[in-house]
Amino acid sequence: MVTMGAEQICIDKLGGCDSDCDARCKAKHPGRRRGTCDTSSGVPFCSCAYDCTRPSPPMAQRCLVSLGPCTDQCDGKCCDNKCLSQFPYGIGYCEGSLTKDECMCEYVC
Repeated sequence: MVTMGAEQICIDKLGGCDSDCDARCKAKHPGRRRGTCDTSSGVPFCSCAYDCTRPSPPMAQRCLVSLGPCTDQCDGKCCDNKCLSQFPYGIGYCEGSLTKDECMCEYVC
């Protein structure tokens, strides 16, 4: 946690970094928040910074399921579309090592 004036900024690691990092951050933490790719550890991950001064409203339970591998033919956008086609308001993203990414789908269950 980092204190900035009266605000306290919390960081939540949201898995692999892709073009949907900011959207995943905003879906998980309502209010002021920002998702960015953090490469400081050598392995890029989605870092979500949000104001944790006030507690977030209760969230619906979220589930996570794999929808198969991410490939050159089915990248992050394709994965997101697969997820949305199966789960309304789902968020799909590619996560894993550089050699084997998995299409992960996070949705309200």
